[in-house]
Amino acid sequence: MFKEKNTTANKEDKKIKSKSKAKNKDIVKQVKNNDKSITSFSYRSALNKLTKSFALILILTVIVVMYFSFVRYKILLERVDNEVEISANQVENVFIDYANISEMLLMHLNHKMLENDAFKLNSKITQVLSTFNDDAKVINSLGNNFIAGGMFYWIDSKKNLIASSNGLVSRVINLSNRDYLSKTEKLLLKVQVGSPVIGALSGQSIIPMAIGVKNNQDNFAGTIVLSLKLENFLNRFRNLKERNVEFAILDENNKLIMSSSDDFFRKNQEIYSNISVSENGMILQNFSLFSLNSNVIYAKAINNQPYKIISAMRGKNAYKIISREMLPNLIELILIVLFLITTKISYRLIVFNKK
Repeated sequence: MFKEKNTTANKEDKKIKSKSKAKNKDIVKQVKNNDKSITSFSYRSALNKLTKSFALILILTVIVVMYFSFVRYKILLERVDNEVEISANQVENVFIDYANISEMLLMHLNHKMLENDAFKLNSKITQVLSTFNDDAKVINSLGNNFIAGGMFYWIDSKKNLIASSNGLVSRVINLSNRDYLSKTEKLLLKVQVGSPVIGALSGQSIIPMAIGVKNNQDNFAGTIVLSLKLENFLNRFRNLKERNVEFAILDENNKLIMSSSDDFFRKNQEIYSNISVSENGMILQNFSLFSLNSNVIYAKAINNQPYKIISAMRGKNAYKIISREMLPNLIELILIVLFLITTKISYRLIVFNKK
């Protein structure tokens, strides 16, 4: 009887222990599952926070780089504008030198004609012109080939070419179609710059520098012309071509007298045809990175002269300069973005491997 009771008690103890073990296993399993859930949630939460941080860093980085790129772009635009303005000043200085030397030569020549009463005889005019070649050679040596193959001409009050520094012409040539002759008759003793033409005697492209003179009775006697080779004048500005700058010179009516590129300035004639500028100058057109048809065009009045200078840089050349300078900023932005994206991908792989 006692044995049976012990056996029954043992069985009940075993059942209780078995149930207790099973319950403990369930608890342990549940705890492990909870730990996994907590760990997984922690990784997901950290990943979400990091993703937001990366997005914020990426946006801020792009904004900062774009801001400094914009500042850099503005600086480059200003540099291009300054380049065009400096070029206009260079053209002005050379033009003034040419005008001043021409005025000195022509006024001195007029004085010699008056002194010798040369206006009465064409032969005397020819003599004065030919002897003046020696004075011109001296000035030419001092003025960096200022004249360089140029000639002096005498055009009478009827606008007929009578003589040159090489002698009397074999056949009188009427030059009434030359633009500067109407000005020399009205504005005596003031140098007038004519549009480049093919010289009636030389057959070369020349720039006429002319002055209207009066005789001993103070009447208009005719025009003395100094012809300068256009090629020599334009060669003074070879460095402008290397800097991608074009230039033009306008008269008081904004008519194109000469330019380094007739096609370009005639195409953009509407920009400067009605301008009124001072010696301080002004930008007529700005370049825009989003429009290759936009050019940098600058204009200014020549000091103490009735002429204007237009200097310009074509849009495609300005674009090349700016894009070349902006390229490092673009590369910098791309590298930063790639670094941030690569870092984010690497972190995702680390989290994935931990799972």
